[in-house]
Formats: sequence, C-alpha cells, structure tokens
Amino acid sequence: MSIYIFNQDIGCKTGSINYMWIYKEQFLDEASDSIRYISMEIPEQKEINKYARIGIDAEQLVNVYQSYTDKRKLELSIKTEDKLEELKGILHYTGEIYHESEIRLIKDGYVIATIFLDKRDEDYFWGICYFSYTKLLRTEIYTDGITYTNFYITAKSEGRLYAKLVRRSFYNYDGSVAFDQLLEEGKEKFLFPDGRCYNKQEFIDEFIKRLNFSKRDIIFLDYSIPNEFLQAIFKFGKAARIVTLAPAKYDSLNNENLYYFWFPYSEAIDALIVSTEDQKKILIKELKKYHCSIPDIWVIPIEGEFIDTVLKESYDGSLTVSWNFNGKPDGFLIFDEFGTQIYETRNIYKNYALIKGYEKENGFILRAFADTEKGRVTTAETKQIYFSAES
Repeated sequence: MSIYIFNQDIGCKTGSINYMWIYKEQFLDEASDSIRYISMEIPEQKEINKYARIGIDAEQLVNVYQSYTDKRKLELSIKTEDKLEELKGILHYTGEIYHESEIRLIKDGYVIATIFLDKRDEDYFWGICYFSYTKLLRTEIYTDGITYTNFYITAKSEGRLYAKLVRRSFYNYDGSVAFDQLLEEGKEKFLFPDGRCYNKQEFIDEFIKRLNFSKRDIIFLDYSIPNEFLQAIFKFGKAARIVTLAPAKYDSLNNENLYYFWFPYSEAIDALIVSTEDQKKILIKELKKYHCSIPDIWVIPIEGEFIDTVLKESYDGSLTVSWNFNGKPDGFLIFDEFGTQIYETRNIYKNYALIKGYEKENGFILRAFADTEKGRVTTAETKQIYFSAES
C-alpha cells in the first residue's frame, strides 16, 4: 500500500496551520514510510530543508516535472568551489563579492553572475543567476547536478521593464534536455525531443497514469490543488481510495466555496475527513440537501490556531517570543529554523518564552501539541517567526 498526498504547498507554512501535515501527524504515522508527497514544482533546496524539519525525507517528495526525467535525487551534489572555478574560466569577470549566502561575480561594476549557497552547508550551492548589465538572462537550479534552467526576456508592463519567464528546460543526468516548457500568454506547452507536445492538462494526465494506482493505494486531496490535478485524478486514479479534506477552520460553512468544493465529486470520493462531530452532522445534512452521494466521513480532531506571534529583543540582549493561541492544547514547543527544539512548556497560560544564544536574524517556529492515544501530536503550527523592531 502507498499513500499519495496531493497538496499545493506541502511543508511550506504559508498559513497558521498546515492542515495536510497535521492530518498526517494524527492519522498516518503508522504508514509514514509509504507516504509520497506530490507537487507540481521541483522544490528548491531551501524548501527541502523545510520538509526535513517536519520529518519529511527528500525521497518522499515526488514532483511532476522531475518524473519526466531520469533524475530522482534532490540532494545537492556539486561543490561550490568546483562551480566557482568553472565559472571563472568561462566568464570574463573582474572581481567577486561574498555577501551572506551569495557569491557575486563582477565585471565593469555590474554583477554578471550570482551563486546562491545552501544556508545549511555553504560547501554546496543550489542556483545561479546570469545577468547582462542589469538584465536577468537565465537562472539555473541545481540538485544532483543541473535540474532545470529558466530563460527570460525583458518585457514591459505598466511602463516598467521586468524579466519575463518564457521557457524552462529540464535535464537528464547526462545533461541532455528531457523536455522544454514553453510559457506563452498564460498557456503552457511541453515539448519532448521525440516530437511529443502536451498541453498542461495532458502533461498532468500522463503523470497520473504513470503512478499506476492500485486498489490498495490511498490518495489524499485538499482543496488547494490545481484543477488539472483533480480532473486527472478523478479520471485516471479511480482504482485507489480517494480521501478528501475539509479543514476545521471552515466547519461553520461561512466559506461555502471551500466546504462545497467536493460536492460535485462525491460519488467518486471514498472518504471525507472533518475535524468535529458537528461538522460531520452539518456535512451529511448538506450532502442530502443537494442529493449528493454520502461518502464515509472520518472525524480527526484539530483544535486551535495561533492568532498572532511576535519576536522582540529582551532587556538583556536575548530574544523573547510571545503568542496568542485560540484552542485547547496540552502544551507548546519552540523550534529554531533548523528544526532543533529549544523550548517546551505545558503551562498553556504562559504564552511567552525567553530565547538565548540566538541572533536577531534567526527564525523560529511555534507548535501546539496534544496528548493522544498515539502519543504527542501537533495540532497547530506557525509559519517562520522573525525579529520585530518594535520595542
């Protein structure tokens, strides 16, 4: 059995709660090795580092673009010093500047190339931008060798010039082009060396077919995934069990679009996950009202969310993080930006903590947790918290 989780931003905490990950924490731990996280884009190294901090290995990440190449690894493999020497032999540069996690090559006062280093290990790099004077020409993205290149032209919008992405080339291990993605006025085409040409829907359809779902597999979907994925999954993924998510945040039905999102697909859905018994009752009532099929409805509770957080400087030069939380946790945890736990409390009324040994530039993540039969599970998480100059 394999579990496939489709989500627009898995591991990227763009909101106060990453529901997909929390459901995984509460429901899927027993089968965590068999979970595959499906996304459209190839994650950059900084995103892979985020996934690692929440316990998702790079091997579990599956993306559509890379599936059409013979490359599978996402770890960085090329040394910074090797690439720098190569560029110095190719580019006619006159100087170099080291700035934080960047190396900039200069010619006649202009940056002609910028190498972006991995913040966790600057012996390796993840990308290079090339410029002609102030114009961005292309960006190379690296994992285990060069993975893809973005090509730009200078365009004008509202009287301003900008770098417009017009083509991306994806590569095999030997450096040959696996396929090109052409972007023209909101449309995408995918061209292959053997002459095949797909539009975006056909491109995703073929990817879903290649996953070759069986009746023992489970597909988890949330409302954030693009419509092209939904069409392909409900057409070519019917062999698997399809489970969809209804976030706890919307159990009052105030946001109808998010709640009714799954109604047209109700006949093909095997189970729908909700967060409260009240939400389950309301959902069944609404499904009957619109004469929709009623799938199994599982209740997996999620309680609470962080309302606001702030990181300030304390009187002695250390840092203080404070927060407001709406819910009923059993305690709070604080992690640094590298995933190291630095604080724990079960005093749910003490919503502040002193942090020592860190600089203002560091980021932190807060998690609320609950004690369950499965052990401690995360019930809410913040996005990365950074220093506020407010005194």
